[in-house]
Amino acid sequence: MSKTLNQTCTPRAAVLDGTADFVVNLADLPALSEADATEFLDSNVLT
Repeated sequence: MSKTLNQTCTPRAAVLDGTADFVVNLADLPALSEADATEFLDSNVLT
């Protein structure tokens, strides 16, 4: 049986406990500075 998205992907603890540096709406990614975009992409798994 296939796993659901919720079963497969686990958010980082910092996202769940509110200590994440920033949260990005993917629609806003093109407007981020290169440094912020790099930080976001380096700290997240692309699916």
